[in-house]
Amino acid sequence: MLVAVLLVSAHAVSMRGLRLKLSQLEDPPKANASKAVDWGSFVGEYCEEFCQMKGVDAGRCTVCAQRMNFSVAEGKTSCAVECQGVQTDEVTESVVDCAERLDKCMFTSIEPAQCRLECGVKGAKKGCAAECVDFKVAERAAGKKIATFFGPNYVDVTAMENVTKVVNGTNTTVEKEVTTQEVKGVESLPTVGPGGIVKAEPADFRFHVNESAWKAHAHKYCDALYCATPKIDSYHCVECLNRLNNSVEHAMMTCRVGCDMHHTDQARANELVEDDARCDNLCMTTEFEKATCTLEAETQVPYGVPPPQKLLDACTKNKADQRAAGKKAGPESDVTPYFWPSDANATHPPAKEDISFKGAQR
Repeated sequence: MLVAVLLVSAHAVSMRGLRLKLSQLEDPPKANASKAVDWGSFVGEYCEEFCQMKGVDAGRCTVCAQRMNFSVAEGKTSCAVECQGVQTDEVTESVVDCAERLDKCMFTSIEPAQCRLECGVKGAKKGCAAECVDFKVAERAAGKKIATFFGPNYVDVTAMENVTKVVNGTNTTVEKEVTTQEVKGVESLPTVGPGGIVKAEPADFRFHVNESAWKAHAHKYCDALYCATPKIDSYHCVECLNRLNNSVEHAMMTCRVGCDMHHTDQARANELVEDDARCDNLCMTTEFEKATCTLEAETQVPYGVPPPQKLLDACTKNKADQRAAGKKAGPESDVTPYFWPSDANATHPPAKEDISFKGAQR
């Protein structure tokens, strides 16, 4: 009887030990676990560091939170789906703690997004994004949760400080110029939040910095060039300013918005904005010439029939060739219409019919 009791007791002890061992395997001691990342505050912490990185301007600082909020939200969704897939995997059939997997999965998801943002600063080299991801993985392995690829923007700060030095065996306090390095970041631009309106300085133009000049140029083109071209009838002449005003307004908005969007485009932000045709008069020049070529080509086909693309291409090439030969671009352009007589110029146009477009205003 005693032997049986001892055997039952030993079995019970063995089962308790087994359950304890299994419990330890499923839930390891928290003392050895690294602190989980607070993904709710991560974007604010990261963008604070990002805005202090070398090469960051106010515009990039402003879009940091917007982009990273999207990246974190997408990462959470992606990581949740990935973990649920592992949980239901028939091959593993093991208990999977998604909370423990989250940080590793999230960093893998958002670090490439961080690198696209960081490598978008002016002067970043080709291949920066790949090097940046490797850098972040190494820094994270070393225990640093947030590390920017180009590092903080240190600046020299000079100040006069009291220092002690020995003069003739006596400690003497003197002022000395001391240079130290401090981190200097940039401030984000004002943005409009829900229900709020930012009062900005009103611009003196709606669509383009040279808005008034381009509108005047449209008027000059219709009066001195288009309507002066031989065989232009009164219908086409009257329609010129109405049509061209619409085209000019659309072009001014397209060029300005295209330039602004280009400055914050993560895919092409490494390019210098100053070198982009959308950010100077060349954008408006080409748009204006395309609009005028449509007007000019329509005079060569029956009413209601769209001009052939071959004719439009020949016209735009002709105007580009005129500029290449020395004629001006921009709102001061002296490029003549495609069907302009070869024996005339913009200063002395050919004789025109007694018609006027001046009554046709928008």
